[in-house]
Amino acid sequence: KYIIGTETLRLAMPECRIGIIPDVGSASFLQKAKNIDGFSFALYMALTGTSLNYIDALYCGMIDHHIPQKDLPQVIKSLESESIDDYGRFLEGFSPEVDITESTLYQNREFIEEIFGSGGSVEEILSQLIAALEPNPTNQFLKTTKSQLDFNSPLAMKITFVVFHRARNENSSMKGILVQDWYLHRTMFYHFTENAVAGVQAILVKKSKSGRPKWKPERLEDVTTEVVQEAFDFFSREHHKISIPDIESSKFILPEV
Repeated sequence: KYIIGTETLRLAMPECRIGIIPDVGSASFLQKAKNIDGFSFALYMALTGTSLNYIDALYCGMIDHHIPQKDLPQVIKSLESESIDDYGRFLEGFSPEVDITESTLYQNREFIEEIFGSGGSVEEILSQLIAALEPNPTNQFLKTTKSQLDFNSPLAMKITFVVFHRARNENSSMKGILVQDWYLHRTMFYHFTENAVAGVQAILVKKSKSGRPKWKPERLEDVTTEVVQEAFDFFSREHHKISIPDIESSKFILPEV
């Protein structure tokens, strides 16, 4: 019921950096963010692969409480030995005050909502980002965001864009999104193999800190509507071949975010 994070927390969906798509139902739970437009936030996280800290996570509601790392043993000991009626109040007793105005999301909410919330394509998002940079050429957030989009896989970003729009517009269930995630991941590795291998080799195997992977296709304009449709055609053909357990009746409970 309660999600906590320490000062070491890092929250990210970096899959577009390695040529695949964000999974684990992120197209659903990221859109439930608080204090910021959920869809804009979700698409920003998914397309850029940016990493949030605990202040950002508190601001957008991805965690409920910040508890210092050093206090975790005491929290666990108390949970094991005490009878607690109100867990929220109990956790608040370990949660120091946090200055939310230090959050990158708080400081740049308007940029995120304007750029990622209204773009009709990845190209439009990038164009709006460039337009926002013109009167703000030294804005570090905008510069970093553009660098992230320039670096990431064009194919992965375009497929991700469609996945997140579908999740919003079709009111997809978590089960449906998880099934789609599973099949689209298969597609990225088995159908768009060169692209996924380029990202995995460069980022995860060689751990390259400089140089963009040799994406296939290399540019956004080379990823046509037909290419993106191939991924969803594969999903449409194959999704009936696997039996997915009913999440609602499963012993695993998905947390409400």
